[in-house]
Amino acid sequence: MKRKRKLLKGSYDLYITNACNLHCTGCSVLDYGGDYDKKGKITIPYLKLEDVKDIIENFNRLDLCVEELKVLGGEPTTHKELREITEYLVENKDCYTKLTLVTNGLNFSKNILEILKSYDKVVISVYPELGDFRNNINNSGILKNIDIEVEYWSQNVFYRFGEKFEDVEYDEWTNWNNCYQKTNCLSLSKEGLYRCTILMNERSEGVDWSNSDDIINYAHRDEPLNRCKTCYWPAKTDLWSSNKWKTDLRNFDKGVQIIETVNIHEKDNIDNTTILDRSD
Repeated sequence: MKRKRKLLKGSYDLYITNACNLHCTGCSVLDYGGDYDKKGKITIPYLKLEDVKDIIENFNRLDLCVEELKVLGGEPTTHKELREITEYLVENKDCYTKLTLVTNGLNFSKNILEILKSYDKVVISVYPELGDFRNNINNSGILKNIDIEVEYWSQNVFYRFGEKFEDVEYDEWTNWNNCYQKTNCLSLSKEGLYRCTILMNERSEGVDWSNSDDIINYAHRDEPLNRCKTCYWPAKTDLWSSNKWKTDLRNFDKGVQIIETVNIHEKDNIDNTTILDRSD
């Protein structure tokens, strides 16, 4: 008889790649010389299929499942093993109630659209300062034949984590109560679970995969962590900008071209790795 799994409430992030076709200044996980950690280093690992299997196996071993499992990066559609990772996650659907892919939508080749059919939801990040292509996607109809929930996230500003407004009073409870990440950005890794992206980046105050009780208590805790004392919410923000404007403009145009090519010609004339343009 199949054992009943213990449900972890909230949304859990599985970062599978540290490659991206955009170079956003201040990105909380992939800041190429920007503001997040003042060093401009890549702060997440690249996960192979075997790494993902190791993480999911912990859920199976401990009889755990999550409300929502989000696959993201970087840009997850550039991962060479995305199809295999997706197939494996579908095989282990007892580990979640909803499977979501978070993408910037600039790599919607025919192959990627086929993979999307395995997801319950796709979240498309839109960068108005770079260009808003929601109409391109909606008018193309490329997602209408896929039984999937679609949500757009407008990324017109980026948070400057740890920087506070001088005229606002902060304390750890205020920061905790105002923070959206504590329930929407719990982060999965090979070593364990982190309550937010910032803790994952800094590899601090997480919980390992030793036992289910510790993980459940950590995931459902309703009080601040030590890092909350200096992670101020609301934090200062900057308008979205790029560390490589020319590259990102080219990649945006290529992304729109992919959408139009798939829609008009009903075939994938543009390889889904060609937009990884790293040049200036």
